[in-house]
Parts: sequence; structure tokens; C-alpha cells
Amino acid sequence: MMSRRVSSPRKTRKSNANAAPRNRRLDEVELETAEKVAAKPKRSRGTTKTRSKAKGGTSRRDQRKEERRIRQEEKLMRRQERREVWNRRIAWTKDPRLVQALGIAALALGGFMVFSGISAVLTGAADIRLILGGAIPGEGSYHNLLGALGARWAFSFMRGGFGIAAPLFGAWIAMVGLRLLAPDRVPHPGRALRSVLAAAVLLPWTLGLLTLSFDFETGLVTGWGNDHLVGAVGLWLTQWSRFALGLTGSFLVLVASYAL
Repeated sequence: MMSRRVSSPRKTRKSNANAAPRNRRLDEVELETAEKVAAKPKRSRGTTKTRSKAKGGTSRRDQRKEERRIRQEEKLMRRQERREVWNRRIAWTKDPRLVQALGIAALALGGFMVFSGISAVLTGAADIRLILGGAIPGEGSYHNLLGALGARWAFSFMRGGFGIAAPLFGAWIAMVGLRLLAPDRVPHPGRALRSVLAAAVLLPWTLGLLTLSFDFETGLVTGWGNDHLVGAVGLWLTQWSRFALGLTGSFLVLVASYAL
């Protein structure tokens, strides 16, 4: 026989209404807590991260500035050390006796170049013929005031160089010697060197244009300008300018150069 199953009493609508609800109502304390939480302003999620990033960025910027400052200080220190080492190496050149000796030597060399050049301007043609002839000259054969050495110098640096402007280099060397002997009375020779270099180009060129003429077919150079006055530099400049610029263009360039 089948056993009878115990049946559970059915719930009626009335029993369901009297039963406690599944979601119970909040009491007063919980309600106040919920209102406080709802009234509290919400923070954006990125605010904290942004502030932390800003703080981190500022610190990194300051760190980079500090690193740059340290590198600059190290660079200055190394430069100062190199300067001190260099000053120790050249300390012997600041000896007053050595400076005076160098000044006297420069003054003597400059005076030799100036006087031999001036003498070569007056009597250089005869000395050039004597040197080019290859003969062994006797005593007193050279017409230069400083003898054979002055004539040889004029032959090398005037005829084979800057012509009439060659003695200007001697004047500049003499100026350097005076500067070493009396630094307070003589101006700095740097500006004078620029003037000497400009004159070494312009003076032989001008003299060549005024005194020399060229036959472009035969390549002969004629004129009353001597070789030791025009020099190799003046001869080359004159030939180039007459061929490239013509006589009028060469004089215009010379005038503009003197004006500058």
C-alpha cells in the first residue's frame, strides 16, 4: 500500500501579507547614514592620479634642473683646472728677463727687415742682377746698406714675395718687440697686423697696374716697375686682374678696396 504523503499547509494570501517582507525597511540610524553618504560630494577618479602626477612631474623637473646645474659646475671646474694647468706650463714665458730678451730680438729683427727693405727699394735692381748672375761677389759688391744678408733678404721676400710691402712686416715685428718692452705705451698689434696684410695685397697690385704692361700673345711683361718693387704677389695679381677684369675693372676694384 502506498503511504500517504504528508501535505504541507498551503499559504494563503492573508498569511503572505502578514509575513515579513524580504527587503526589510531601513531603521532611522541606517537612513541617516545613507543620507550622509548620498550628500557627500563624489571625487572624480582621475583627481588623485592627476595630483600625484603633478607632484611627480614637479619633482622630476627640479631634479633635471639640479642635474644641469651640477653638470655646469663640473664643466666650469674642469675648465678652471685646464686653465690652471696651462698657466703652470707657460709660467716660464712670463719671466721678465725672457720677455725683455724676446722684445729686444723682435725689435732687432724688425729693424733689420725695415732697413734692408728701404735700401732695396733704392738699390735693389743692382743686387738682383748680381744675385741672378751667379757670380761670387767680392767685398763691397752689394749695394744694400746691410750687405749680403740684406740683399738676400730683399731678393727672397721682396722680389719673390710682397714687393714694396715686405718691409711693413718688419715694422709690425718691431711693434711687437716694443709691445713686449713697454706694454702700456704701445697699442695691441692685432689691428696693425690686419692693416699690414691688406697693404701687402693692395700696394704691390696697385704698383703692378701702374707700371707693368702685358703682351697676352707672347706673355712678355714690360714696364719700368722693377721685380723687387712689384714682387711675385703683385705680378700675379696684376696678370689675373688684367685678364679677368680688364684695366678699368681692376682699378674699380682697387678703389673699392681702399675705400673699405
